[in-house]
Amino acid sequence: MPPENYSFLDVAVLDAVRQRFAAGDAIAILSADLEQVIWANGPGAAVFGYPDIEGIIGASARLPLIARRQIMATSGFPQIGSDRAITLRLATGMVSRAVGFLASAVAMPDGEKAIMLTVPAAQTGSRSAAEIASRAIGGFTEDGHFIAFVDAAGKVEAASDGFAALGILPETLAALVADVADDSDRIVKRLVPGGSNSYPAGLARLTETRHLLVVIDEAQLDEERPGEPGGDAP
Repeated sequence: MPPENYSFLDVAVLDAVRQRFAAGDAIAILSADLEQVIWANGPGAAVFGYPDIEGIIGASARLPLIARRQIMATSGFPQIGSDRAITLRLATGMVSRAVGFLASAVAMPDGEKAIMLTVPAAQTGSRSAAEIASRAIGGFTEDGHFIAFVDAAGKVEAASDGFAALGILPETLAALVADVADDSDRIVKRLVPGGSNSYPAGLARLTETRHLLVVIDEAQLDEERPGEPGGDAP
């Protein structure tokens, strides 16, 4: 993701965000003027008509004027509290549809005020726990970046394509889980071994039973962008 954006994990671990991410909810965080998406997960990107996280972060929210006015009319805007139910009509291509959101005020890691729009996973149709977990980490397609849900024992619950090929052992993941258990910021960032390599990685404790892992393979970044430095830390 572009360096001007917030660290993905630093936002994922915010109190207003982390449990929803763990539950598989679609999440998009908009600037206070409702013009720009400043953070989203994969399901959130899909709701707003974007193919992936890289495409939506920093892009237009694509909210019609009437939808922006609906949100701004919420009492106390932008300090609207939490989980205010609102139905907005979104247009994606030639299709227009009504989407039921929960809107909340949220403060970004640097204190920036923003509006979070979420769609609970239950509203997207009945799925198994495994399907919800897989969908929750979808849309993370940037070259050289890998994402996974890890449980309290260090077991991978769901992972993006190519993650297994990194060769990160279960014992390594269990050690990361132990490290983050007592961290007040709920995040640890380490170089982790995998096969014959070491990878920059970050682990966020979303809940006591679900962690979000982001790993960067800098060799893949170099292959995609010859002559440029490797990617940023998670």
